[in-house]
Amino acid sequence: PLTGQLSIPGATATKAKSGAPRPSRQDMIHRNFLLLIVCCGGCLECANALGHVPDDVQLILAYGESRSASTFEFMATCVASVLKFGHAEPAKKVCCDYARVSSTEVNVVKTHSDHLREHFKQLTQQKAVVIMSRKGQENGEPFEAPPELDQVPVALEVDRVELEQKELFVLTDYSQAFDLSKQDSHTLREFMELWQVTRKCCGSQASSAWRHKLNTGNTTLWHECDMYNLGQVESMLLDSTFAKEFPKNVFFPDNHYPLWHEGFCERSIVALKEGLKFNEDYWLSTAEKYSHGC
Repeated sequence: PLTGQLSIPGATATKAKSGAPRPSRQDMIHRNFLLLIVCCGGCLECANALGHVPDDVQLILAYGESRSASTFEFMATCVASVLKFGHAEPAKKVCCDYARVSSTEVNVVKTHSDHLREHFKQLTQQKAVVIMSRKGQENGEPFEAPPELDQVPVALEVDRVELEQKELFVLTDYSQAFDLSKQDSHTLREFMELWQVTRKCCGSQASSAWRHKLNTGNTTLWHECDMYNLGQVESMLLDSTFAKEFPKNVFFPDNHYPLWHEGFCERSIVALKEGLKFNEDYWLSTAEKYSHGC
């Protein structure tokens, strides 16, 4: 059952004439969406949980085509892995990185097809699984995994088209694939709900429509990012359960995946208004760019 008030992080509300708070437009959309799901009686799925991530895994490859929601896939895989192995007995250290395998006990590596051959040796010599994202069949073409992955178990597949339609329901499948506890599942969802807002609205890899609006200064265009106090969303993310327990695994969703420092979102918005283009990183200092490492 739906009880209590529904709220969206950083969304604003107005006052009704009676003095009671009037739900914001975003709250109403979210409430109606949840009621639609309840009335339909269904659990929407936008991922296929094909197996489980074993306790003795050494390499988790977050593979995806470019623009296939692979950054969402990587961040969710990283958070789920850190929770699974960080709370294990004994605990294991997890390193999350792009196209690089370290000597850490468990590696979560994001890669595209251009780096896949570099990881083929590790895939065959270590206990490995794949979390895979794909663009979906919006163009009618079936998805085919690269031959390098033929012998590697796939624990989860994420479809970008369905993810765009159904948003964070995919996290239920992550919880199942990683055998997360109820508390860790809540921690994963809390963090990713906030992270997904900043992913769309902050940095040089933000939504293309949002970047266009900020680049051009066209105030007549409406975008969902307009509904958020992005500084507040960022503060809530950095104050989340996951971020407070594992601060070295909180990466800003942008080129180089730098460790997140408060103010990054606002600084990137300023840069976007000044013309920052996709994947440009001049708004970060050299130390910030390469702050991420295991």
